[in-house]
Amino acid sequence: MANTLPDLDQLDNGALKALAIELQMELRQQRETAAQQEAELAALEAEFAAQREKLAEQSEELRTRSDQIEHPRAHLKNFKGALQADAYAGFHHLYEGGAIYEVACWAHTRRKFYEIHTAHPSPTTTAALDRIGALHGIEEQIRGKPVDFRREVRQSRARP
Repeated sequence: MANTLPDLDQLDNGALKALAIELQMELRQQRETAAQQEAELAALEAEFAAQREKLAEQSEELRTRSDQIEHPRAHLKNFKGALQADAYAGFHHLYEGGAIYEVACWAHTRRKFYEIHTAHPSPTTTAALDRIGALHGIEEQIRGKPVDFRREVRQSRARP
């Protein structure tokens, strides 16, 4: 439709009717375009909200990781020696300098081998579980005994 309207006094009923139909079609098209744009805007707003939520979660995760690193670092700043941390992720950075070394927990190691063995049994997982079980058996026998005795038994019986 042209940008300028014709002089309405010059139009007969047929021309007026045609003009009205043309205007209705143009209005319908504009409404459809507006509806499409509103739908696109709503989709963009939903995507933006989802990304904002994801960023907030990532930010919180980073804050948590930072706390996990900084708290143990501050708490153990003067400590040197063996640390049994039960695979706590917040302690991994402490082992980097060499002043602190990890004393691993066989229960956690066994659990990982058990999970793998349950999903995909193999001779390797079977052997690992058997060996860890043997270590637990030794520990049961020496629990509560003097330190030197436990060390001697471990050194003599706990080797592969």
